[in-house]
Amino acid sequence: MEDWLDVVWSDECSFSVREVCGTVWVTQRRGEEYLEDCLVSRFTHRTSIMVWGAIYQDQKGPLVVWDTSTWGDIGVRTYVDHILRPYLHSWWQFLHQIGATNPGY
Repeated sequence: MEDWLDVVWSDECSFSVREVCGTVWVTQRRGEEYLEDCLVSRFTHRTSIMVWGAIYQDQKGPLVVWDTSTWGDIGVRTYVDHILRPYLHSWWQFLHQIGATNPGY
């Protein structure tokens, strides 16, 4: 049980902005084709956002928005350089400073 208390849980989540994923069905009567309630917006470029976060015991870690414009796509090297080193590592050091990583916290 003590080992589970010393685990940092982290995950990332990607979600789409401006576009609904999957099939959207719209029902309409004759003459309603161009009513706002009967239209589904279409965008030429789909925008997605990825966020990363972590928890440790009762401590919430930073929430990081992946900056694709400067960091590029997610890969092993970019994940280490832009998430693990600057955020997870510094947060882990902070947890040690406040004593959160000591048994019995």
